Amino acid sequence: MTGDNKAVSSNLRFSHVSKLSSAIHDGHFSTLALASILLHLGREIVNPHYRTRRPFLQPLLSFPIYQRLLKRTKPDFSTFFTNHVAGSIHRYWRYLFPSDSSTPLAVSRRAATFHSHSNIKGLDIVDKQIASLLPFLQAENGTLLLASSMGQQAIDRGSYVPELLLQKPRRLLALLGLSTAEYVSVPAMQPDYCFHCSGTKARDDLIKAVSTLLDSKGSQVVQVRYYNTGNVVNLILKHSLSASQSRELFIDGKPHSLSSLGFALISRDPGTGYHNPEGFLLSYGHRQEHFKSDNHVLDTTRISPLILSFFGVPAPGF
Repeated sequence: MTGDNKAVSSNLRFSHVSKLSSAIHDGHFSTLALASILLHLGREIVNPHYRTRRPFLQPLLSFPIYQRLLKRTKPDFSTFFTNHVAGSIHRYWRYLFPSDSSTPLAVSRRAATFHSHSNIKGLDIVDKQIASLLPFLQAENGTLLLASSMGQQAIDRGSYVPELLLQKPRRLLALLGLSTAEYVSVPAMQPDYCFHCSGTKARDDLIKAVSTLLDSKGSQVVQVRYYNTGNVVNLILKHSLSASQSRELFIDGKPHSLSSLGFALISRDPGTGYHNPEGFLLSYGHRQEHFKSDNHVLDTTRISPLILSFFGVPAPGF
């Protein structure tokens, strides 16, 4: 429903219904979670803007599973991660804080109001889920930590250029002259793509091969974002105005259509908020004083060591 983890709200396919049916049959989702899905899809029919809130279904589906396992197993430590608030704020910051931008809104007043409310709706979901944890924490004398390594602030990205989306990685690998058997695509968020390589040679071959993929201006459109000593390569797709216009890229000077390379062009809401280094750490419950800081600003690199020290575990050398 959300573009196979690539932040694109696509049409429902039979495979989506099949996977959901299997999950329902196996008892993974509660009746309330299923009702949330049906209600949301119904709202999309009435108001297409609701498609932009599909990521909100993720915590509505996954949190009840986490909470059920938490109560059943009562572990010493557990984590629950959600990105639905950050994702909404990335896209719709300016609609909640219009004074942060001098550029006129490019959508209707109705759409702007809807997007502004989306940010609050995302926070409401978190608020309700936190509230549902409190009775368990109090009964078990537990501690709740809310942590974020980053905050967000307004950003102006300039004129929007349609983005490349790699839909068929194996097609690209083959045209780059690589053996598809040597690579496994692993999950990453758009515009990143990660490949687990069979060995160092396959890794180096991939890094070399993507450097030959250029647009008509000679710019490399697939670049290595992070270098590491392992066999996982983290690539990033760069914006290319010329590729979006000509719908082709070049390998060693030979043109190929985007579709033949496994790419598609997508257009989505331009991001209006982005990361800044102002994260937070909130604590509640038993021994919360362990996490108090005398500093007005907490260095977010201290969050992990603080949690480890809470359990008496020495922090590694990072």
